Amino acid sequence: MKEQSKTAGGDALSSGLVSTDWLAEQLQQAGALDVSNDDAHQRARDAGLVLFDATHHLTDKTRNAKDEWRDQHIAGSAYFDISRIADTDSPWPNTVPSADSFASAASALGVNNSDSIIAYDSLGLFSAARVWWLFRYFGHNKVAVLDGGLPKWLAEGRQVLSGDAKVIAGSYTASEHKQLYSSAEAVAEVVKDASSEISIVDARGAGRFAGKSPEPRAGLRSGHIPGSVNLPFQQLLNDDFTYKTPTELKSMFESVGLNEKSAVITSCGSGVTACIISLGLSLAGFQDAKLFDGSWTEWGSREEFDVATLV
Repeated sequence: MKEQSKTAGGDALSSGLVSTDWLAEQLQQAGALDVSNDDAHQRARDAGLVLFDATHHLTDKTRNAKDEWRDQHIAGSAYFDISRIADTDSPWPNTVPSADSFASAASALGVNNSDSIIAYDSLGLFSAARVWWLFRYFGHNKVAVLDGGLPKWLAEGRQVLSGDAKVIAGSYTASEHKQLYSSAEAVAEVVKDASSEISIVDARGAGRFAGKSPEPRAGLRSGHIPGSVNLPFQQLLNDDFTYKTPTELKSMFESVGLNEKSAVITSCGSGVTACIISLGLSLAGFQDAKLFDGSWTEWGSREEFDVATLV
């Protein structure tokens, strides 16, 4: 029997992960199923439930995630655009915005500080964990990822809607929790300090980490941060895009040299899939994890930083 790691109610939200059964029950209780888009959104909001489709296709310019949300989405959901709810003046994609900017965007999407926030994506689990990390960074702990995402929801024959919905504005305030964040300069200090006990975990695929596969962004150097370890985010997931159990996750992290007392910095290509590692660490009981927000796009672009390869 699979380890019971995903429970309903407040425990589910505090863990950072909710099941499709849990979400369906919440939407049913809110009266947000079998109604129009506008009514579904209104009723979910009245119940203090804010649901986001956070699908993001990174470098694939042939796909428009918001159009895909309009075509098919879970009742009551709005679209959360990771690339726009970001520091758009930064040279690096998807980086964290200011507290005021985030609060304004969250309010426009209907969020209040008392709300329960659930994020999912159409790829199973790829970008939804970025929303989990962002809200936690800005002080909101009632936030979770839908385990298995839209693919699991659809595989179970659950209701979806199409078209837009009128979003009712909320009133959200944000405060930064910088203990969850790491800059490139802080990572460079870890690399330089041979005695550092901080581990850097890279969520990219093995080929990119090794420097054998080209980066999807033109002109970006290939390789990895010196001293970092590789744990591709897909390894944390089952075939149905749900997370492996906490025991399995803990074993995976131990296999790359971590333990529950380890201080960890997670990284990836642009700070999106690293959040899957960050959530996995939390599920496995690790307490000290930061996200390298600029990730490889920043590190690989800045010539003052060394690059390691396995070529």
